[in-house]
Amino acid sequence: MEDRPILQGQAAMEYLMSYGWAVIVVMLVGIVMWQLGLFDMGGTQVTPTGFTRLKPQLSGTGFTHNGRLTMLLSNEAGSMARIKGVRVRDMDSSHVICCSHITGMPPDCQIADGNAATDIAGLTSDDFNAGNTAAASSGKLFKVELGGAGAGTGRCLIPGAYAGGIYNLRIEVFYDVVIGTTSTDTTETGTLRGAYE
Repeated sequence: MEDRPILQGQAAMEYLMSYGWAVIVVMLVGIVMWQLGLFDMGGTQVTPTGFTRLKPQLSGTGFTHNGRLTMLLSNEAGSMARIKGVRVRDMDSSHVICCSHITGMPPDCQIADGNAATDIAGLTSDDFNAGNTAAASSGKLFKVELGGAGAGTGRCLIPGAYAGGIYNLRIEVFYDVVIGTTSTDTTETGTLRGAYE
């Protein structure tokens, strides 16, 4: 009678040893497959957070692995906005990767590839460097495109970026809100997360 509990305990240990290893192997294979992206069904959609007055329209927003950021923003500020510039930071490294232009922008925009604006509501980096602002009417859409097609300069490059990889950007849009004859200096800050095109 005393041998029976010992045999049951031994059987339970043999069961755990046999099937426990199998469970661990299946878990490891699942983790490897997940890390390789085999469970991604259709990629990652662009996810904006934090934007309150200038809101990205997802259908017009994307970022390529070779450094071209495109956003279609809606002016929901309730009044005219005069866009003065855009700064883009890689949230994973905390580095500024590009700015719309250099003159009058924060010191961290003085980077080698800082002139990245190809089109912000119809203006280029040269226009912004000359002191011009881009008008964005209340309730209207306007385009922000940073990063030209040229080789090297003027692109919003993140080292190691590849098509299908994930980006995480902090976007700052510097602008004046215009109400009548009064203008107020404002900054719209938000993040964009998605898969590189």
